[in-house]
Amino acid sequence: EVIALGDDIEFSDRKQRKLSDIVKVGDHIVYARYGGTEFKIENEEYLLVSRSDIMAVVQK
Repeated sequence: EVIALGDDIEFSDRKQRKLSDIVKVGDHIVYARYGGTEFKIENEEYLLVSRSDIMAVVQK
């Protein structure tokens, strides 16, 4: 489940779009098999996934 989003990003076509145009907090995503960086804050595990590793947003 997506719990937070980063700022605007620039695509290769030089158009800047908000990440929130693609994915929203609360969405579930499919990401590349070896994508993301795992880290822990106060015994909570998180996964930081870059835009290029997001393959799909799961529709409920």
